[in-house]
Amino acid sequence: MRPVVSGVLWLALPALAQNADQAAILERVAEEAAVFSQVARDVLSEETLVQRALVRQRRFRPRVGAAALGGPRYEQRTREIVSEYGYGLLEGALHEFRQVVRVDGRQVKTSQAARRTLLLGMRSADDAVKQRLLKDFEKHGLHGAAMDFGQLLLLFTARGQQNYSFRPGGERFAGAERVRVLHYEQIEGQEALTVFGGKEASRFRPSGELWVRASDSVPLRVTLRAPRLTRDLKVALTEASVEYAPTPHGVVLPAAAVHREIADGVVYVENQFRYAPFKRFRADSELKFEIVEPDPPQVK
Repeated sequence: MRPVVSGVLWLALPALAQNADQAAILERVAEEAAVFSQVARDVLSEETLVQRALVRQRRFRPRVGAAALGGPRYEQRTREIVSEYGYGLLEGALHEFRQVVRVDGRQVKTSQAARRTLLLGMRSADDAVKQRLLKDFEKHGLHGAAMDFGQLLLLFTARGQQNYSFRPGGERFAGAERVRVLHYEQIEGQEALTVFGGKEASRFRPSGELWVRASDSVPLRVTLRAPRLTRDLKVALTEASVEYAPTPHGVVLPAAAVHREIADGVVYVENQFRYAPFKRFRADSELKFEIVEPDPPQVK
């Protein structure tokens, strides 16, 4: 019997070590998520969003013959939106907020004015003010513009991890960094992902991958996918990937992100986000307002 028991122990020990290692990784990720939740409201960046979307052709073009029997035609439209970008609380939850500076190279507002409006809005105690910030961004003709991917890391707070199952995904490389991968899937709790289709919103439980630096378990990437059926029974898929990077502020923050909406294998919307290095502000006194002095009285 002894060899059998030894064999069982030999098989069990690597599994126990693997579970302990995974627990250590998740503990470190929870620490980083906690720091993110504390620091995010005190940092700002410049976000560049490039959107490629298939949209219905608006111009009337007469069609005859077989072409007239086909469905609506689509064309690809590309937009570039540059915004001041930050985080604030709305109805008790952390959200992304933006103030647009340029649209397709056209100046909409100066960076200083956009930053001032953004900061005052994010720090307002009135949620209606923050809702207006969100609606202002939607006015620039974007199709299915994704929100709130920058804080995907917050899925993995110590409390949030209780809603997910994890399994090891081996080792890979992210650039020159060796990383360890964990697969995750939401199994408990309220659906963590909201997908907007037209005027409707649907909530889903996501799955994906969590990439951490092999040397210290600092999170470097979070991917996400959520398949679903549309109203016309097409198979649709939401995909996202957020790249995180350590910063001088003692927290990992997003450096880039990609979001895609796919239906029947066709990418209808792709949003690519890039973020300039984040800057931290600490007090309202750091907000500098432009003061317009009145003209001096003219002597007659």
